[in-house]
Amino acid sequence: IVGDVSHHQHTIASAVEEQSASVSQVSSAMSGAAANTLRIGESIERVVGATVSTEGAVRHLLGAVDELSRGTDELERLVSG
Repeated sequence: IVGDVSHHQHTIASAVEEQSASVSQVSSAMSGAAANTLRIGESIERVVGATVSTEGAVRHLLGAVDELSRGTDELERLVSG
């Protein structure tokens, strides 16, 4: 009976070790996933910043085009007399 108990203790200890290793692997994978999620979020923030900056540049360019168009219209009016 002592041999059976010892065998069961060894089996349980092995199972606990395997479970602990599995939990450690899952924990490591979750940490990696969290770090990747953070990097993705930071990348999205940079894209948003670039988009806002581009929008401002486009608005400025459209304003310059409108101003140039008005100048062209005025020049045509002056030339045609």
